[in-house]
Amino acid sequence: MTSNATIVRNTYKSIFANDVEAVMDILSDNVVWHTRGWGPLTGDYQGKDEVRGLLQKFSMLTEGSAETEVESFLEDGNRIVTVMSTRQEKPQVHESKHVDIWDMRDGKLVEYWGIQADQTGAAQAFS
Repeated sequence: MTSNATIVRNTYKSIFANDVEAVMDILSDNVVWHTRGWGPLTGDYQGKDEVRGLLQKFSMLTEGSAETEVESFLEDGNRIVTVMSTRQEKPQVHESKHVDIWDMRDGKLVEYWGIQADQTGAAQAFS
């Protein structure tokens, strides 16, 4: 069985390669995805269809310009926490630290929290 850490690492690759269907494969059917802050991506998304829509919107808004570097990767059983640096060129240039919390069960993501350190800047980058 593939480790939760490997699943999350591969999911990041899929997200930034705009391979939404690969991301769908690791989501539980009743996944809950929380994006914190302000702006057009903020909200609580429930189920695969809503998460698919969020990822497609993110890709459309950033025109594929988002890049990330995972700086810290912590695994404690079913929970993975990452600290990252993110940068996007579009719709406006924005750089920020970002923390993600992944709650995994049986190799599937059941709940996710994404938290931008600079929530105001992130919202302005999408305005």
